[in-house]
Amino acid sequence: MDVTDSLEALNITYYIQYGTLIGAVRDQNIIPWETDIDIVVPKLSSAQMIQELESPLRARGYIVFKHDIVRVCKLSAIHNPSSGPSSGPSSGPSSGPWNNNWFPYVDLYTETFMLRPGKGKKFGPHVKPYIYPLHECTIRTRSFPCPDPNVLKVMYTNVAVADTNKRKQRRPKYWDTVRSALLNLGTMSVYDATAAILSDFDKFDLEYVLYRGSQLAARRHGYIMEWDKDVDILVIGDQQKIESSLQRALPNAWVRQRDGLGYAIGGSKVRIDDYYIDIWVYKIEGNEAFCYGIRGSCADWYSSKPPRHPISFIRPSKLVKFGPTFAKIPVSDGMLNTYYTNWRTKCGNKKCTSVEQNYINTGASR
Repeated sequence: MDVTDSLEALNITYYIQYGTLIGAVRDQNIIPWETDIDIVVPKLSSAQMIQELESPLRARGYIVFKHDIVRVCKLSAIHNPSSGPSSGPSSGPSSGPWNNNWFPYVDLYTETFMLRPGKGKKFGPHVKPYIYPLHECTIRTRSFPCPDPNVLKVMYTNVAVADTNKRKQRRPKYWDTVRSALLNLGTMSVYDATAAILSDFDKFDLEYVLYRGSQLAARRHGYIMEWDKDVDILVIGDQQKIESSLQRALPNAWVRQRDGLGYAIGGSKVRIDDYYIDIWVYKIEGNEAFCYGIRGSCADWYSSKPPRHPISFIRPSKLVKFGPTFAKIPVSDGMLNTYYTNWRTKCGNKKCTSVEQNYINTGASR
């Protein structure tokens, strides 16, 4: 792991904790549905962590920043956009999150943060007696510093601790079944899966455009944003027709109805190529398009009102580059202007690069 290698090279004390510790103790591996690595750095503040780690990790292709804690994220998509979404060093865009020692992100906690009272069983002074002296835990044949594994009994309920006969007993069978269904997609990348869906939509005259963050990404970068976790597609049409199309396009995938928008392929814990796909079902009413979902209304993550847009925000559409393939987005930027007011000049919390700005200015059309 690049992060722990950097910590060790700098002689910085650390230990694994939380879900990472559970996986190490119970399975000697990373929990398959986990999306991050949890590490405590006891002797440094958040500011000191960033100061010490920013340069060595940046050289390895990562960004280090302050969230509520310190977070480390991969930047491979920025360095090589053509390689696909954050595919990681030596891995292609169809690799899963753990296949090549790559991971979505690492959370770095200060010990002070971990020991603060009043934040539930996982945090507080009651954890401290189990930390030192540090033990060693194994993840995939490699040893990492860790607290006494019995700390898990204090922080969690019903966690099998250091009992090889029970390692798999606690793993949710539901998610194992769902993951198996998605793994039947083999090496299909999220771009392949998206292209299969959009191709079937076109074939059966289902009108669609990329939506929300995916529309923004296609318009501004031509590929999925490196910090995004899903692809959003807006489709206009009959619910049964859409559902049949999704099942044809991805017959081995887990297609489920999702309250609040329509359908989802995968989910926050179960993903294709570490992504999931949301299908927002819309209908036309006069000069407006509104989100119908599967029950007649949708949730809007940005306001209390269901999503409703002028039809001119969706029609006409144009074909633009989206990773190694192409997808439709509206010709109008009205929807982007509604949801992302500074999208033409701000890329994340920084100014757009000259490459991004040029992509915006040229319209990114095929």
